[in-house]
Amino acid sequence: MKQGGGVRRILEKVWDVLYPTVAIVLCMLIVTVVGIMAAGQITGRPGLDSRELLAEVRSLPLWINVGFYSLTLISQRKRYALDVLRFQPEKRRWKAGKLLAACLLAAALGHLLSTGIAASGFSEIFSGYTDQAAAAFEGQNLLLLTAATVILAPLAEEMIFRGMTYRRARSYLGPAGGALISAALFGVYHGNMVQFLYAFVMGLLFAAFCEKSGSILPAVLGHGAANLWAIGSTPVMERLFQAIPQAVLWVSAAEAVVGVVCAWLLFRGKKKTGEGGKTDG
Repeated sequence: MKQGGGVRRILEKVWDVLYPTVAIVLCMLIVTVVGIMAAGQITGRPGLDSRELLAEVRSLPLWINVGFYSLTLISQRKRYALDVLRFQPEKRRWKAGKLLAACLLAAALGHLLSTGIAASGFSEIFSGYTDQAAAAFEGQNLLLLTAATVILAPLAEEMIFRGMTYRRARSYLGPAGGALISAALFGVYHGNMVQFLYAFVMGLLFAAFCEKSGSILPAVLGHGAANLWAIGSTPVMERLFQAIPQAVLWVSAAEAVVGVVCAWLLFRGKKKTGEGGKTDG
């Protein structure tokens, strides 16, 4: 009986950690199916293959993203609120300067990762990824793209993967285990190996933001900043690198310096207590 009870408790803990990811994936599947069916009816071609339909209605993927991120926020807000009460994180709120540093660090690291993955040729191993990534940005309505990727995606994904998954896994495995589990699930959720690598590393950074600040706000803002920088810089950087190939080294070096300085500001240890009992953190 004791052995059976132990197994049951382990399974309960596993489900506790996995539930948020299952919830957002279910929201994605529901809205995707409904969105494709609705688009078929609106275009008058309900029997059209989903790939052909997506090619015909270029903004459909973004509308689906807006829908399932919104559904996730609405359906999981109470569970997230309960998790906030459940774990009661220590209040160590970052002020505006550190929030800005978090945004700069996330944007710099995100672009460095994208540049490194592209330069390594890793993305070319997985056919179709480059075209799929380009289609997500090219020719899209800027307001809709911003709403989906800069506002709703950071809010929903950080609520799920740092606000719920990280805190739950951390309660069982500690900060390092919680960061690894939440980052791995964040990567798997993105659905392909290229984005898994990117999302895993960024997930570790966002978990570190939560651990250091005691809040998911820096992760939400950093996530949004990284996505915004990707949207705004990609076309400019592509033209710049084509015209001046060595510019990729200059940009990467500048981003590395920004990243190192911001990381030092955010994660440096507190100085020992000095005269007057004050500490510098």
